[in-house]
Amino acid sequence: MLKDITIIDYQGKEVKAQASYIEVNTNKINYSSRVQRTKVEYILLRGEFIYPTSNMLFNSSDGNSYYIEYK
Repeated sequence: MLKDITIIDYQGKEVKAQASYIEVNTNKINYSSRVQRTKVEYILLRGEFIYPTSNMLFNSSDGNSYYIEYK
């Protein structure tokens, strides 16, 4: 499912994009409750699908890097 988001490049400029989220179920250690959290699968920026690196940076083909600021 795509949602409208704001991403930030490393110059501090905010850019509108869309993100594909997937919901991940995680169990606490005591298995008594489940917690759902969302994970960004990829962002769509100006027609380009950008996938995250291991540290949730998004590197586009034009050399720019983006991150999502969670509030």
